[in-house]
Amino acid sequence: MSKVALHFDRADRADNKMFLRAITADDVYAALYEISQNVFRPARKHGYNDHVITALLAKSPDEASELIGELERLFFTILADNNVHLEHYE
Repeated sequence: MSKVALHFDRADRADNKMFLRAITADDVYAALYEISQNVFRPARKHGYNDHVITALLAKSPDEASELIGELERLFFTILADNNVHLEHYE
């Protein structure tokens, strides 16, 4: 088993910022994964539990579905462009 150690100078402002990013990276991944599952997936699978979203989607289902699909595509494109792959999180 190989190990990695990261060292930060907490007194250095830039290093401290990198330290905070490093220790919260898993939280960020969890939040992005939750967005993918709770914002985009319901449109394709089982629908939304939120009555406001359901009512808005009912006004124009075809256009709403297309919009959600485009937003999902954009979301995952931005993640991929930044080398973030949520399938690594599961």
